[in-house]
Amino acid sequence: MFDSHQNGNMARLDWKLETSEDRIRALEKTARSDALLSTISPVVAASFGVIPIRRKEGEVIVASFPRASDEALSLLGEIMDAEIEAVPFEEKLMSHYLSKIYLQDGKGVNFQTFTSADFLTRENIPTLIEEKKETIRGRCHLPADRVVLCDISFRSFLENLDRPEELAGYELGDVNPAYRRSASRVYVDSSIDYDDETSLLLRESYSYRGVEFRNGFRGAAVSSLPHVIHPSEVQIVSIGSGAEITFYIYDRLETVAPGDTHTWKMNYYFLSFGNRYRREISIRLHEHWSWPRQAISRLDSDLPIRPADLRRWFGYDWEEDGTKPVARSRQAK
Repeated sequence: MFDSHQNGNMARLDWKLETSEDRIRALEKTARSDALLSTISPVVAASFGVIPIRRKEGEVIVASFPRASDEALSLLGEIMDAEIEAVPFEEKLMSHYLSKIYLQDGKGVNFQTFTSADFLTRENIPTLIEEKKETIRGRCHLPADRVVLCDISFRSFLENLDRPEELAGYELGDVNPAYRRSASRVYVDSSIDYDDETSLLLRESYSYRGVEFRNGFRGAAVSSLPHVIHPSEVQIVSIGSGAEITFYIYDRLETVAPGDTHTWKMNYYFLSFGNRYRREISIRLHEHWSWPRQAISRLDSDLPIRPADLRRWFGYDWEEDGTKPVARSRQAK
């Protein structure tokens, strides 16, 4: 069970939280109190969007995000085996102190994910209180004189299921496409740390929509596997001796032979800062080939931008109906 107070309705509290200064003092007290800090784990704090500010017999008073869902706060009471009294704090203040107190050194939380929106149940408590961890072992059997080129598009749509949420703004991503290949050579952008240890060159265009809004290119020179594309639901797990690539796609492994294309789609749900979210992901593998290392050069400057790059950058590189992309020219021998 829990009670939720709106600003100014603090009758049950025996100290003031009416001003920003009052709230900051309360959060600073928590930051200095091992007893309060140990009341919940970082994953519970971030998932449910709360910070404990006082504990009494059978009751915990928490600062919460201003529009944390009642359903989440009710389940939190069962997790803590206490009555929860939630006091809404400003969103910026909560974000700052969650990072300062529970998510130090820029460490985020890999939230548990579920296949149904109705996951806030007593049966799922053991899962919700633990951070999601994938035990995936990466392997590479590619000959040392070869490098795999992998070109993918990544699309994401994220929505808040518990309340309307405004966009934080548009994020302008990198416009450099990581690498470009001709009939006989591969040219790697100067921003990519390609070296003799690289076994995989990844070029990824991404497009995020919903409560997120950003476009761009990502690139990576990968020397060890697994390589995470989206934590932790999309990963490149292994490369075979014949350049076949194995992807981890949410909860299964998918192996693709060189030259083949593929499109994967997934939906999952998770709890973040006291609200349930649904994320829809689409990944398209445009191409992957094995190239001789001697045919790959790292440039000293950025690659020139072409019209096709802009089309990829804006996310217009393939259609929603899942039709196969246009076949590309063959790899260098």
